[in-house]
Amino acid sequence: MLGLNRRREASGRRRGAMVAVAFVTSSLLALSPAVALEWTPDPNGTPGDVAGPSAEDCPTFTATPPAYDVFFNMFDMDTRGFGDAGNNTPWNFSKRIAQIVCGAAPNSRIDIGMFFIRALGTVDRPESDPEQIWTALDYVVKERGVKVRLVLDGGGITSSLGKKQITARLGPNSPIVKGDLKWCTNGCYETNTSKVLPNSINHEKFITISDTIWPNSTTSGPHPAIYSTSANISRGQTRSYMADGSLIYDDISMYDLFVKRFEGMRYCAVDKYCSLSGVNAASGQTLVDGKSMGGYYPNVWVDPVYRHPTDNGRGTTVSFSPQPQTARDYFAKQFDDVDCKVDGTVRVGMFRLSDARAEQFARAAKRLASGGCNVKIMLSPKGGMATITKATASLLANAGIKVRCSATPLHTKYVLIGSRRNNEGRVLFGTANMSTSGLRYSDEHMLLIDSRRTSPAYKDDARRLYAKFMAGWNEMNQGSTTCKPTT
Repeated sequence: MLGLNRRREASGRRRGAMVAVAFVTSSLLALSPAVALEWTPDPNGTPGDVAGPSAEDCPTFTATPPAYDVFFNMFDMDTRGFGDAGNNTPWNFSKRIAQIVCGAAPNSRIDIGMFFIRALGTVDRPESDPEQIWTALDYVVKERGVKVRLVLDGGGITSSLGKKQITARLGPNSPIVKGDLKWCTNGCYETNTSKVLPNSINHEKFITISDTIWPNSTTSGPHPAIYSTSANISRGQTRSYMADGSLIYDDISMYDLFVKRFEGMRYCAVDKYCSLSGVNAASGQTLVDGKSMGGYYPNVWVDPVYRHPTDNGRGTTVSFSPQPQTARDYFAKQFDDVDCKVDGTVRVGMFRLSDARAEQFARAAKRLASGGCNVKIMLSPKGGMATITKATASLLANAGIKVRCSATPLHTKYVLIGSRRNNEGRVLFGTANMSTSGLRYSDEHMLLIDSRRTSPAYKDDARRLYAKFMAGWNEMNQGSTTCKPTT
């Protein structure tokens, strides 16, 4: 079964009175949704520390989660320090992901689509952060009968040793079935060789849970969750890049869309030919050959729907790459309908900004600045490739747009467009960098949540989400300097 096969009317939705219910984690959870994700604290830690999983316990939220929320790893950066090389104790960011996994209900399913996950490590440098997620997965499989499936990128991002370490982690001491781990090489949704599209990758970063133990008085039946993040699951990325993680709770339509996406990835990982008819039949998607929609290369299975709406009232859409040649850049397109008198604040937090896509974005940002918007851009000081080119930097400087590089490398990919006066606005976030491959060839997703398009039931959650992303941007801006462009 690809989805949950049910839909809800979200208008007028309310989630009941405060009631405490005991679940298998022995935590008391309130039926009324919290205003933020309420983590189980670490009883032996310092203020702000959250509990991690073990073979005997899998702590999760202490209240029903809001419709959507975001958290960052900046607290760990501030308290533990960049890199934190000499301390093998896992960071709270990783323990938070584990607490999401620990929310899986008995006999539910967890699907993980990820660029890379690390395991084991070395004696001196163990992968103690991803081990939190592995431990949580082991627990819910063994104690609750949860099914876990993974699709990772099988290219050079994970070495042969890295793959062996993952295989070893899924050895006789782990209840996770080895056969449920699949690898996509050169991306999942295109079948050309790496010589044709060398930059095509499975760049996804999501975890879906078909049902959760967090109580909900609104409806009976499954209450799914989607975890979307800008960070891969590794010690290095957790501790060396500022990153965000978001939870979308109880959105049936969004869950179904991500499951279909995962089924297609899994089909293409197993069948090296990955025919268009086969992937559509296996996943329930309606992908088309990008060549038929103006693309330069055949055998790239694109999603002809630019934005998929999700459950009514949520103000949420999701987009998947690869996209057709005719599709506009996700980020630049957000600027088309901005009225600077209404939405005068524009903030960008991006890993890198360098190629032809970035120049289109820069021209769009220049139009907004000319219209009176306050536009500020934050980039990472080391973006793997060029952070920003001289041509793009000059275009933005001529428009009076400030481009700063964070003091600590960042791995976020989001845009905020909102009011100068309050937290009304929209957030575009996900996995895609501002690159041609991120739009046309690689496997990516981008979420859009707009507080002005929400029903009253979701309005406060959407405003809080916008405010938290803005606070995260302001935190990343601390100590920032002018970016040094490259040729």
